[in-house]
Amino acid sequence: MKKEVIILMLLLMPFVYATELIISPEITENDIGENFTIDIVLENNESLYGLDFKLNKINNLELVDYAFLNRTNNSMTNFVEETNTYRFGILFATNTNGLTTGNGAIIRLTYQGNETLEEELLFSNVFLSDKNGNEIQTNTNQANVTITEPAQPITNNAHLTCTGSYGYQGETVTIQIYLHNNKTDIGGIDFYQNFGSKVIFKSATTTSATTNGMLATNPETGKVRIGIAGVNITQTETIILNVKYEITAATGGSILTFSTVKISDTEGNLIEITTNKMDDCTIDIETLPDNSNTGIGAGGGSDSSNSNSNTNANTNAGGGITPYTSLLGKQKTKEIEQEQPVFHTQTTEEETEESEKEETTVVKKRTSKAVPIAIVGVTALMGIALYFVFGYRKNQPDGEY
Repeated sequence: MKKEVIILMLLLMPFVYATELIISPEITENDIGENFTIDIVLENNESLYGLDFKLNKINNLELVDYAFLNRTNNSMTNFVEETNTYRFGILFATNTNGLTTGNGAIIRLTYQGNETLEEELLFSNVFLSDKNGNEIQTNTNQANVTITEPAQPITNNAHLTCTGSYGYQGETVTIQIYLHNNKTDIGGIDFYQNFGSKVIFKSATTTSATTNGMLATNPETGKVRIGIAGVNITQTETIILNVKYEITAATGGSILTFSTVKISDTEGNLIEITTNKMDDCTIDIETLPDNSNTGIGAGGGSDSSNSNSNTNANTNAGGGITPYTSLLGKQKTKEIEQEQPVFHTQTTEEETEESEKEETTVVKKRTSKAVPIAIVGVTALMGIALYFVFGYRKNQPDGEY
């Protein structure tokens, strides 16, 4: 029985007192470009004077730095980079106490991953010795290293958009400017809006989101600078301005674009502008409708029947005539109806008698001038006739008539 107990104890002793060389942590996961550390830990060591081992290299996993820690003080250390491995060595003089007994890290390694990977770190050629150079039984482990793509950070960003409009030449139209952001403490906005030559900037006014702030505008040729300060916009999408433009061209349109946009939080820190989401808008210029069918004459007058018929056609048409023309036709018809009595008033008997007297006087005057002229003409004709008659008889031969 005693013999069996001794044998069992001898079998268990290597496992109880065996030194362990460990890679810690055994599992590590980091992002590309991120530095991380791995420790080489020695446990259960006694009377250790020599240590020699290798670690495998992993493609795209760079060993940035290494350091022998305090437990290796008063020793000679060595590091060699080989083709496929890194070799580490520690050696204590025999006249020292050797490696401090106990547990703890002896070497610290700093790595950085350059690409995504999942690989294992492995020991090889491990040799530990005592003061006399005898090998010490050692257990080792392995570690799993994973390198992943870094998570995209959530950054504070914002951008502006605007709504378009349309109108006729000479009209003033309003466009609205929106603020979009993923941060709810916007304190200031500064930008240029470019508008070209077919419209003119008139004014800008704040909305409920910006009414407590200070608004400043600085119009220039083809653009206007607008600044808002001292606000606290908490909405992620809101209307911040109403901007008015006067249309000066007859046709075409004007594209409104943003430039030099700066947006800050309530502490004055600039927020990233997502320019790819910036949205322009357009003011379309409508062509004025043709009013030639409204019954309005170029000289200011019109025939009442024509005017009425044209007006009815405009107002009853099924969509071929624009409301603008129909409204104008109705308005002109009322004006013509008011003017009709002026052209159709009946003359009185006194006015008729006076007009007949005037016409008789004119005829008499014209007749008195015409009588002398007629007498002179008849006399002249008779003289010419007598001349030819007597002249003809004088020239005839005797005996002839």
